Amino acid sequence: MLKSVQEVEVLPSSAVEIVRIAQDPEADAGQVERAIALDPVLTARVLKMANSSLLGGRAETRTVRDAVVRLGSGRVIAAALDSGPLAAAPVEGYELRPGALWEAAAATALTAEELARACGTRAPREVFTAALLCDLGKLVLGPFVCRHRDAIMALAFEGDHAFDAAEREVLGIDHAEVGALLLERWQLPAEIVQIVRWHHLPSSCDESMRGPTDLVHAAEHLCAMAGLGSGVDGTQYRADPATVTRLGLKPSVVEAVLCETASKLVEVRTLRSGEAVELR
Repeated sequence: MLKSVQEVEVLPSSAVEIVRIAQDPEADAGQVERAIALDPVLTARVLKMANSSLLGGRAETRTVRDAVVRLGSGRVIAAALDSGPLAAAPVEGYELRPGALWEAAAATALTAEELARACGTRAPREVFTAALLCDLGKLVLGPFVCRHRDAIMALAFEGDHAFDAAEREVLGIDHAEVGALLLERWQLPAEIVQIVRWHHLPSSCDESMRGPTDLVHAAEHLCAMAGLGSGVDGTQYRADPATVTRLGLKPSVVEAVLCETASKLVEVRTLRSGEAVELR
């Protein structure tokens, strides 16, 4: 299985490079522009997004550099991830339809940002990126989950295991760890790797990273509860009570965050498709 992590091409190399550059606080718009320009499909997508009426503004965005400035690093990364299997392929084992994994990633990232605002803080740069990438490991682990489906489902749905714990019990590894190994292979920042690795077990990560990991952990749970991009694993994960305490989450905050996320996800889908779509 670890050999699969080394060999699999989960994202196009151009997308990996854009994620790496856009996440670098010392990188400028010119570096991101040059990376995007190597991919004609992504260039067209970024320009289309930047000229969407949903973003406001009357001046037409004609260059990739202007598009990068207008969209910001978060939307640029989301566009890059929209160019590979994360956006297009169904995910066997988890019973995710084509595009559902990307939608779940976008919803989790937006929710993490909204949670931070609701808690009176601003999400660090790495939170949005880590939230977009937190379930990337499902693309690799899916065939193994499919092969051992009965054993995993029995533990998760008939036993007392959370879905990630069932993965570890049967396969010896879970999708969060597989995702972290992929990101290490791509040499993404250690902070992103750690959030992805521990996003189901935030109290187990380094204390210095607990806040950002809490945001992604809580965001993913809220999205699953709302049915945004979830598969067969759905709500079969356990929320860490300590996360709720550390973030100070209240029902009123959760409701407001989910409403805001739903409206933003409509925006994301509209920017992606070029036409208005409803949440499913």
